[in-house]
Amino acid sequence: PEAQEADLQKAATLDPNQWRYVHALTRFYLGQQRNLEALKTIQQFYTKHSTHFPTGMLYIRTLMRCNHYSKAEKILANTYILPFEGAKDGFLLQQQIKLMQAADLMQRNRNKEALAKIDQSRLWPRNLGVGKPYDEVIDNRLTDWFAAIAHQRTGNTEKAEKLLQRIAYPNVTVIGSNTLFQSAALYLIGHTDESTQLFQQWEAAQPKEAKRHEGRKIWETACQKDFASDSALEHYLPVVRRIADNEDIRLF
Repeated sequence: PEAQEADLQKAATLDPNQWRYVHALTRFYLGQQRNLEALKTIQQFYTKHSTHFPTGMLYIRTLMRCNHYSKAEKILANTYILPFEGAKDGFLLQQQIKLMQAADLMQRNRNKEALAKIDQSRLWPRNLGVGKPYDEVIDNRLTDWFAAIAHQRTGNTEKAEKLLQRIAYPNVTVIGSNTLFQSAALYLIGHTDESTQLFQQWEAAQPKEAKRHEGRKIWETACQKDFASDSALEHYLPVVRRIADNEDIRLF
């Protein structure tokens, strides 16, 4: 790693206007969990190249890794991503940012403001470089789960119940992290056998024990009556933090 870092730093020094070297150095630091060094590296380059959207997106990712979600939100709002087939990184970045902000607001008992952030996470602004798909192919399970939490916390249990019903029987049923919340919603509306069966289906699809352990903890927490408590909310955040993990680098 020391030699790799030295090579990347040298390359960035030899051609300081070449974004690929700065990006490679930033990703190296992120891979080493040296997030503040990554932020310093990409921030300096972004200051001079703020209209270069790949740099803007990496800057946003690095801000998120440093938990600077408000700053990331502002940068994303002013970043214009070039559309290309199948790209949805911009939307995923927005979704993660807004849901993390919503969680923070709920933990400060600002639940109505949290609902506004959740609603924003559903939007498809043109600057994100991807058009909105048909409603029937959008996976809303995680977003609806956070909305159900916020409504439960405001005392609007009727609205929370309707959202749980929608999560339990969604349009999209792909097995993934959102399946945990679908399974929990089934449990909370009284369909316990279906809930257990769906969770076991998710569990069987996980190759790593650590992922199975984390998923079981999330599911067990979400199935409790106090699924909307502050302590429960903390258990859901690892899923949110992974929303935009799989960076699309096809063009770069």
